[in-house]
Amino acid sequence: MNFIDIFVLTTLLITTFIGFKNGILNMIVPIITVIIGLSFSSRVSEPIGRVVGKIVNLGDFQQYLVFAVFFIILLIIGTWIAKFLKSIIILLPFGGLLNRVTGAMAGLLIGLLISTGLITGVQKIGLDSLNSPIENSAISKPIIDKTSTIMRLTKILPNDWRKQFYDTN
Repeated sequence: MNFIDIFVLTTLLITTFIGFKNGILNMIVPIITVIIGLSFSSRVSEPIGRVVGKIVNLGDFQQYLVFAVFFIILLIIGTWIAKFLKSIIILLPFGGLLNRVTGAMAGLLIGLLISTGLITGVQKIGLDSLNSPIENSAISKPIIDKTSTIMRLTKILPNDWRKQFYDTN
């Protein structure tokens, strides 16, 4: 076991614990809110920024201001939705435990994504001092091998990274 394995295990343990502590709703709802918030805010900021520009002329800053305000509002709404859903789930038998166990599973998946992303990034940068420990790692090498298919299918990695790691031509 080398320091890369210790890093991966620590990351997995921490994210799994955070997921168990917070529950699935507090893990997933903010992620969904951020995705919706970024999508919605980026589409609405320009037209509303033009309307705001007729009232107060702030130049290009008004579009960024509208984007930030909408994004923050959507994050607050997402937090309220998560709290509301959590209060309903707690009323169900074993609802709290189910929320925590599924939160731990979500935390584990997030930890796998973080570990895979960082290790793949280190391989992309090409730090010679870290490539050998990654190759000799008992944990990180299988994680990268098993998640490479998922990363290829979901196109998480940028095109030039995928070509470097996964193309055999």
